Amino acid sequence: MTSRPTILLVALAVLTALPLTLAHAQAPKLAIVDMDIISQQYKELADQQTELQKWVTERRAFLAAMQDFMFVSSEEFQELGRLYQTPQDQWTEEQKKRESELRKIAEDNERKFLDLQAKPSRTAEEQNTYSTLRDTYQARDRDLAAISRAFDDELRVRRGEVENRLSGNVRGVIAKVGQEQGLTAVFDKAITFYFSADVKDITEDVLKALNAGAAAPAPAAGGGGGEAPAPAPTP
Repeated sequence: MTSRPTILLVALAVLTALPLTLAHAQAPKLAIVDMDIISQQYKELADQQTELQKWVTERRAFLAAMQDFMFVSSEEFQELGRLYQTPQDQWTEEQKKRESELRKIAEDNERKFLDLQAKPSRTAEEQNTYSTLRDTYQARDRDLAAISRAFDDELRVRRGEVENRLSGNVRGVIAKVGQEQGLTAVFDKAITFYFSADVKDITEDVLKALNAGAAAPAPAAGGGGGEAPAPAPTP
C-alpha cells in the first residue's frame, strides 16, 4: 500500500504512566512514530489486505458470472447462485450439465428478446412474449443489485473487524514500547509540525514488535490521548 490509509486519525498521542508532580517535575520525553511506514510494512496488515482482496475478487467473479443469466426464472437464478458458490473446478459432471442447460435457456431467451425488440411491430402474442422477457430481465437486474448490496455490507463488516483488531494491536504495541523506553508521549510523525533532532523516532521498534507478533493490551481509558491508528485494508 503506497498511500496513507484514510482511517488514520488526525492525531495520535499514547501517554505512558509517567506523571509529573510539583515535587519531582522533569522534562517530558517525547517520541514520534511514522504511521505511513507502519501501514506499509506491517506484515499482518499486508496479509489481511491480501485476504480481503481475494474475497472481493471472488465476489466480483460471482456477479460477473450471474450476469450471463439475466433471462432465466427466479428459481433458476437462485439455483445458479447456489451452483456458483462452488468453484467451477470442483463441479460434478451433473453440475456442469445443468449449468450448460440453464445457459442455453438464458441465451435463447436473450436472443428471442433482442429479435422482438428489433421488430418495428409485433403481434399480440409477440408483445406478450416480449413483455414477459423484459420483466424477467428487470427482475434479475434487481436480484443482482440486491446481491451486490449484500456483498458491500459484508465487506464493510469484514473491513471493520480487521480495522478494529489491527487498531488494538498498533495502539497496544506503541504504548508498550513507550512505557518500556520511559516515554511521556508518542505522536504521529505526519501530523507533527516540528520536532527537533533529539526527539526519538520509535517507528522501527514498533514495527519490529508488531511483526514479531508482540501482544500488548491497549492502554486503559485515560492512559492515552487518542484512538489508535487503524491501518485499513482498502481493496
